[in-house]
Amino acid sequence: LVSDKEKRLASLEEHTRVLRFLGQRWDEVFLHAKEALRLAPTNNDWRDIRQEASEHLEQDRLRPMPSDTTGSLVGLGSLQPAAAMVRTYRGHSKCIYEVAWSHDSRYLASASEDGTVCIWEVNEIRDTPKYVYRDHSTRVNAVAWSPVTTDSIASAGNDKTVRVWKPGLGEIFSWKHQDWVNVVAWSPDGTRIASAADDKTVQVWDCVKRSLVLIYTQHRHWVNAVSWSPDGTRIASASSDKTVHIWDATTGHQVVIYDRHTQGVNDLIWSPTGTSVASASNDKTVQ
Repeated sequence: LVSDKEKRLASLEEHTRVLRFLGQRWDEVFLHAKEALRLAPTNNDWRDIRQEASEHLEQDRLRPMPSDTTGSLVGLGSLQPAAAMVRTYRGHSKCIYEVAWSHDSRYLASASEDGTVCIWEVNEIRDTPKYVYRDHSTRVNAVAWSPVTTDSIASAGNDKTVRVWKPGLGEIFSWKHQDWVNVVAWSPDGTRIASAADDKTVQVWDCVKRSLVLIYTQHRHWVNAVSWSPDGTRIASASSDKTVHIWDATTGHQVVIYDRHTQGVNDLIWSPTGTSVASASNDKTVQ
């Protein structure tokens, strides 16, 4: 391999030009572009080439071969259908419990036992966080982006708080539960947030008025999950009391209780049509 930076870039460019002309070996083109961007991080031409190679690989369901820490090729074998790892982010010091995409797919947020939420810019080459939110005092269990803007994030954890904040600017407002908070979920229009906790309640807050809408108190054990109906009129909540409740998101009026699980319910989700709810339980079933 050529060690001089400019000569190495010229070599990569020449080889890549041939491969692109032939329209093949896109895994190698991807690796060449990745290495070139380490040598010339601001070069937009190489960014475009990397994107082009990535699109070809995705279309053909092919995986680029790995490279070592110097950027040199480890080996090129026969290609096999697989998912391609695009990037690894390292910034947390303890377990990570949840990740969330921004609505425009430009950013990722990750919530960790280390008490932080990290924001990652997906298209950046660096593997360090763009922003780290540190206002939680202990483990962060949940994080969710607003469905309509990249400016607002909700996070919650074992400090019994839900915090709504802007990356780079900090907290907008917050509220408390009486026990650990397990999940936060934005309404489809981004105006309200529901939070579920081990205090057996779900709180619904108005993000515009920054005021409490209601507290749902009908569960008999920890509330592990909440999900908004696609039209935002109803909320489904799942609990360790083995039930799923569906209720009005404005009044808290109970619509139905589903009690066919034999153990605690860990997660649930509405169908895109809003006509069905799927739930997952410790009883080893999805219903």
